Amino acid sequence: MKVFNRIFLGQNSSQQSYKKSKKWIWILSSLIIIISVMILVPFVPVFDVTTEEKTIQRELEYIVYESYVNQGGNLERGALVNVIVVMKNVDDVGGNFTVIHTISEDNGLTREGVTNKYMAPDATKTFIYTFDINLGQNVLGNYTIIPPIITDNQLITIEENRYVTFFEYMLNYA
Repeated sequence: MKVFNRIFLGQNSSQQSYKKSKKWIWILSSLIIIISVMILVPFVPVFDVTTEEKTIQRELEYIVYESYVNQGGNLERGALVNVIVVMKNVDDVGGNFTVIHTISEDNGLTREGVTNKYMAPDATKTFIYTFDINLGQNVLGNYTIIPPIITDNQLITIEENRYVTFFEYMLNYA
């Protein structure tokens, strides 16, 4: 007796619905993964340029042309020493400059005198302070300049390369 194995080309309906539901589960899980990546993972490069105003304090710029000590005297005051500083304000803003004139005497003593002058932009001024000294005494002159401090507002540009999520890109850059 011959036994024939039968092969059915069609499948029963429960197997077909199981395969269809499996197909939809794969599609839904793929969509969930893709949407999650788009929401959570930054992968879109963007170039941001922002500007902000920043307040800084700075000293006015100046140039000292010359400085020297001039010894002399007169009958009324006796022996004198002038510490002279000639300088120019090279900044585009004017201000009150202070010069501290210092002499060091040969006996080891040090004395200071202060002069203040307003200097307009590009102005040149001579600062002189006169010290009384003993006749025949040797001195060494020195100076310190204290320029005015002003407040400037500067516009600072900040350039930044960064990555954003696809949805953030669509919301803010598209």
